[in-house]
Amino acid sequence: MPLLGSSSEKDPQTPSTNGTAINGEAETSHKPFVPAASTLTVHTRRNQQALKNQQKITNQAKTKRPLEFEHQLLLGHASLLIDLAYVTLSASESALGKKRSYILTSDRDEHIRVSRGLPQAHVIENYCLGHTEFVSKLCVPPWQPQLLVSGGGDDYLLVWEWLSGTVRLRVNLREQLDELWNSYTTSIPEGQKPVLDSVIEEIAVSGIWSMRHLETPDTNIQGEIIVACEGIPALLFFSLDSQGDLTFRQCVSVAGNVLDIAVLESRTTILYSTDNIHEMWSTKVVDKGHLRTSLGAVGFSGYTQSWSKEANIEGNITIMNQEALARDQISQDGGDKDTTLRELLYGIENLRKRGEGQDD
Repeated sequence: MPLLGSSSEKDPQTPSTNGTAINGEAETSHKPFVPAASTLTVHTRRNQQALKNQQKITNQAKTKRPLEFEHQLLLGHASLLIDLAYVTLSASESALGKKRSYILTSDRDEHIRVSRGLPQAHVIENYCLGHTEFVSKLCVPPWQPQLLVSGGGDDYLLVWEWLSGTVRLRVNLREQLDELWNSYTTSIPEGQKPVLDSVIEEIAVSGIWSMRHLETPDTNIQGEIIVACEGIPALLFFSLDSQGDLTFRQCVSVAGNVLDIAVLESRTTILYSTDNIHEMWSTKVVDKGHLRTSLGAVGFSGYTQSWSKEANIEGNITIMNQEALARDQISQDGGDKDTTLRELLYGIENLRKRGEGQDD
C-alpha cells in the first residue's frame, strides 16, 4: 500500500540526514578517518609501521565508484590468489572424450585449485595439494597440457597430473642453488664475501617458463622448463621428456638478479632482464659500484646440447643496454626511493607466512 505524504515532508532538494542525497548521490562531506586498531592490538613490526602510517591520515574520503568496464565474477578464493593458468584439452587429451577448458589457480595457502572453464568456473574439479608454502607460479607446457609444473616458497618444484591432482615428480632446487652460491663465493676472500639476506635460506620462485625444443637429437626430450628465483643471478634449465619426467640440465649465471625473460622459441633463445640496482644475491643491498647491464640473451646449441651466451644478437643487446644504463634518477643511498624500487621488483618473498613478531 502506498504511503501518503504530509505537509511535514522535507523539500526534495534537501539532503537526507543519513549522509546520502535524495537523488542517490553521496554527499562530499565525510567523517575524519580514525584507525580501528591501536598500539594495544598491533604487535608485529610491520603492522606497527602500517598503524603509524594510518594515524598520519587526518581525513580520508570513502567513495565507491562502479567499475567502468564490462566485468563478470568467475570464481573466488578463500585466500589471496597469486597465479592463474587457462588450459584447454582437446577431445583426444580429455578423459571425457570431448574438448573442455579448465582454470588452474594458486594461492597463498599452498593450494592449487582446478576449476572448470567458462561458463562453469564455479565448479571445482579437484585440488592439487603438496606444497607447504605459497604457490607463486604455475606453468602448463603447451605440448603436454596434461602436466603442470608449480613452484613458490618451497625449495622444490612439483610436476603434476593436474586433472587427477596427482604429484608425478618432486624436483629439488636447494641442491642447485647451494652449489651455485658456493661456486660464486669460492674465489672471494672471507672478509669480502657478500652478505646474504635470506635469498638462499628461503627460496622464492619468481618465474617458471616453458620452451619447446627444436634442436635436439633426442626425440624423447620435448622441451625445457626455465626457472628463476627472487634475488638469484641465474637461470635454471630443466629438460622435460615425453614421459613427463623433469631433469636438471644446467644452471646459467648472469650479471644480476633475474627479473623476467622472453622466450624466442623459433631461435631457441632466451632474452632476460636483470636488476642492475641491487647487488647480486641480495634484494636489499644497493650496489654502490659500477653500473651493470640489465639485458642479456642465452641460446641453446644443438651441437653441445647446452645453453650459453647468445653471440648472434649481441649487437642489439649492447644497444639496448646503453639505453637502459641511463638511470640518473635512481637513488643509491638506501633511502625511500630505493625502498619503493625494492618493493616493486621483489614482492614474492612477502607472500610467505610468518609467526607472530617475525614480520620485517
